[in-house]
Amino acid sequence: MEVSQKKSVTTQFLTATTAIIGAIIGLVLGNMIENFTTFIIPFTAGGFIYIAGSDLIPELHKERELSKSLCNYSGLF
Repeated sequence: MEVSQKKSVTTQFLTATTAIIGAIIGLVLGNMIENFTTFIIPFTAGGFIYIAGSDLIPELHKERELSKSLCNYSGLF
């Protein structure tokens, strides 16, 4: 599927903009709500664990050499 350069740039810009808006909201809420990091850090960690479980681990199963596989899994853990 080919995507035009204009659509690709526009999509990338929107993605970057939402990341900046999210960072600003996080900073504002962090200053307004006491112990905000106590709630947001587990949520963020869960997101990274989900990414590792759904995307990285299936890729690791493609490796056939035992030494490389063990090295990859030890890096993951």
